[in-house]
Amino acid sequence: MGCWAREVLVPEGPLYRVAGTAVSISCNVTGYEGPAQQNFEWFLYRPEAPDTALGIVSTKDTQFSYAVFKSRVVAGEVQVQRLQGDAVVLKIARLQAQDAGIYECHTPSTDTRYLGSYSGKVELRGTGPWDGVEPQTLSRQKVKATSDLSSCPLGFVAKELEAQRG
Repeated sequence: MGCWAREVLVPEGPLYRVAGTAVSISCNVTGYEGPAQQNFEWFLYRPEAPDTALGIVSTKDTQFSYAVFKSRVVAGEVQVQRLQGDAVVLKIARLQAQDAGIYECHTPSTDTRYLGSYSGKVELRGTGPWDGVEPQTLSRQKVKATSDLSSCPLGFVAKELEAQRG
């Protein structure tokens, strides 16, 4: 008999992005019992309603998405991609200002007993355009630069974008 302690891992945050750009958030689970292929559910908690979980997408249930995400999921703009049985990535092709908030990756239990964590959370900030910088005016290279600055303070990222635009 082994010792199991489920752990769900997401990137350390907060993550900073600009509206109109893409983001990918990874999630994996370790220390679980059950099948090698685990299921994943993604939720968003918006700042204006921090106690309300909005279902984004699931690896198991195609009807999982709440109405606010349904059309974007159907269009493929928001999706969950399985990397392996115990790892996925949430992909959002074009961020919108209302995408800011706390993202939760939840793994429904396959364990014979409750032990460990079943979800991980990461905050996504700065998704709206600022300082007059509109994402559609940035070149591909400049948009890539914003993702390279994901661990920088928001003010620094805005100044970098302004310098690149000029």
